[in-house]
Amino acid sequence: MTIRLADLAERSPLPLYGQVAVLMRTRIERSEWSVGAQIPTVDELAREYGVARITVRQALDELAGQGLISRGRGRGTLVARSLSDERWYRLPTTWKELLRSGEGLGRKLLESAAASHGPVRGRRRAGRAVLPAHTARACPRRHAVLPD
Repeated sequence: MTIRLADLAERSPLPLYGQVAVLMRTRIERSEWSVGAQIPTVDELAREYGVARITVRQALDELAGQGLISRGRGRGTLVARSLSDERWYRLPTTWKELLRSGEGLGRKLLESAAASHGPVRGRRRAGRAVLPAHTARACPRRHAVLPD
């Protein structure tokens, strides 16, 4: 799995190491790296993501701080805990997942409050438009003046 961060880095408010950490966290979340498994070396990850080794080290430090990985000299970096069951709802993160999440959904036209009351007719009071009360309740963000 090769992911280049060149385009992401320019558009994201996150620092580059933060973006790498998010990508690695996603791999743990999706169980691509299972609990107890050794993840690739810093050099391999740097090559895979197309970033400097220090960037990968900073990303690993962030994940270690979150308790997701444990690092040890001579034994490598291991996944410490899984995230796959922590989230009760997963948002689609790729186009393919987004399309898959919409399968089986249909459309249903609902009657709106304004449509059931006919056209909206307002009055003018002291230079301001006064809309019927049902319009103001149906559209609370409109700055409607309710009649007294």
